[in-house]
Parts: sequence; structure tokens; C-alpha cells
Amino acid sequence: MSPLSPAVRRVRAQTNQPRGLFYTLARMMAAQRQRNALSTLDEQQLQDVGLNQQDAQKEAARPAWDLPENP
Repeated sequence: MSPLSPAVRRVRAQTNQPRGLFYTLARMMAAQRQRNALSTLDEQQLQDVGLNQQDAQKEAARPAWDLPENP
């Protein structure tokens, strides 16, 4: 059996995280809460985090299942 390449080891390490149903649902709920909170920020608060109103609305409109790649 040949040793694994560094790329394969890296992918396996990234996917070796808990990916069960409850974990995924919790991530979806957290993302939705954050997006809802983002939609309530005023222009000054958005500027403080480096966003504009259009970016915030676009992010807030994303569906709950549209999660970032890295948990």
C-alpha cells in the first residue's frame, strides 16, 4: 500500500470533522441568525464591518442551507 499524498491527507483532515444531521442543522440555524442580525444593521454599523447595504442585503437573502465551506 502506498503512502498518501499530502493533498489527500489534507482533504481527509478537513473532512474528518463531525458532519452529522444535528451538526449541520446547528450550523444552518447559526448562519440564519447571523444573516438576520446582519440585515438589521444600520449604514454606520455596516461600514464598521466593511460592508455596504447592498452586500448586507445579498448576504441576508441567502438560504439557510447555503453555508460557508469552512465551518
